[in-house]
Amino acid sequence: MNNKLLEFRDIADKVFKDEGKFLNFTSSDEDKKKAIESLNDLKEKAELEKNNAIKISDNDLANGFASFELVIESMKSEYKMWLSLNEKNYNKAWDFLVDAQDFAILSMQAHNVNSHLDKYNQRLLIIEKLLFPPQLFFSDRTIVSKSSCTICNKDMQECEHIKGKFYMGIQCCERVEKIESIEGIDIVKEPANKKCRAIF
Repeated sequence: MNNKLLEFRDIADKVFKDEGKFLNFTSSDEDKKKAIESLNDLKEKAELEKNNAIKISDNDLANGFASFELVIESMKSEYKMWLSLNEKNYNKAWDFLVDAQDFAILSMQAHNVNSHLDKYNQRLLIIEKLLFPPQLFFSDRTIVSKSSCTICNKDMQECEHIKGKFYMGIQCCERVEKIESIEGIDIVKEPANKKCRAIF
């Protein structure tokens, strides 16, 4: 693995350890907000390194620093979840928790420099089960007739990019351009998007 990524991981792990101690109910909101500021500083450094990697067309290095950006966003989202819980804004807290989970998963997909995040993902799932009531999720059955690649803008059926894979620090996604029909809405236990839920 690239030495730059290993060196940055050591720096990031120290920041995560120092700031991670405030990820709980009992820490003050002031401490949580200061931790977010510290994480923002770290993200700026990761973004700078990613952009430098893009300039020299180093795909592996760019994806590695994109992975760091994502895990930093994950921790920031968890902090925002705790802040929202303290404010009794439970719907907002749920959305931040889902963001934290999604960013952590994306970080692992972007590069194996953060392949050790399984325990953090499990922690977020435990928080979900302990702090939030069971949710009623929905999933739509949609027929898409036209979509394009967010990397090259070609038709998704014609481009060579792989959906979900990262290229130069950017994830390839499918951009839906035309929906033929919506066949129905289902109630599901494991949705693709946990923000698609009933709010009572």
